[in-house]
Amino acid sequence: MIWYFSPTGSSRRAAEALGEETAALTTPEERGRAPLPEKGGRFTLVFPVHGQRVPAPLRRWLAALPRTEARAVLICTYGSVSAGGVLAEAAGLVRRRGMTVVAAAELPGPHSYAVARTKRDLTGGGETDLAGLRVFYEQAKERSTPISITPRWDPARLLPDRLAPVRLAVRPPRPDLSLCRGCGACQAVCPVDGGDCIRCAACVKACPAGARRLDFLTPIPAWFLSKTIKKRQPRFSPAPKRDDVVLP
Repeated sequence: MIWYFSPTGSSRRAAEALGEETAALTTPEERGRAPLPEKGGRFTLVFPVHGQRVPAPLRRWLAALPRTEARAVLICTYGSVSAGGVLAEAAGLVRRRGMTVVAAAELPGPHSYAVARTKRDLTGGGETDLAGLRVFYEQAKERSTPISITPRWDPARLLPDRLAPVRLAVRPPRPDLSLCRGCGACQAVCPVDGGDCIRCAACVKACPAGARRLDFLTPIPAWFLSKTIKKRQPRFSPAPKRDDVVLP
């Protein structure tokens, strides 16, 4: 079983590429009915980096899991800027639930804000290396030895969610009522309850009428992303044993 949280699709595609049954955690309804990790089993979690952190809805779901002795494989996708300390954060969350982290990976790929209406190119990271991921996972899923994930200094983790930099830099997407058809596509993909918007841009991408847009509050975020997004290599721990896989 592969669990995934994926508002804009990159983590879902990575999860589906692993060739096992999947369980979605993206919407509140999906998290409510998702199967729980089993004692002695494997908990493989694929998720995106949001503002250098584990996405808040997923963080809350993980914190509420019952304690279970299981082997955890953590795979994060990110928009080719930086994964920050997100794997260390995720590892801490699952370890507190009694799990042992046996493998982890960082997968760069397209940035979710490429769906924003901006004049700057935010797509420069390229496609996610799914072939390398499959090699990594075939070896990782047989592991039982714990790995150590060294935390990276990340000031974003010290801030409450309401003061997260992404919230201060990006306006919550709102519908253009002159274009909105009332089809509900945006509501169907929203990963949060009520007005707790995490600026994931899922509703922007899902709207068939282009009625939603993601706007930066200042030109700085778009400028920063356009300068820092670049093709990056995946990082695997432990490293896959194959010559043509790019290693950290």
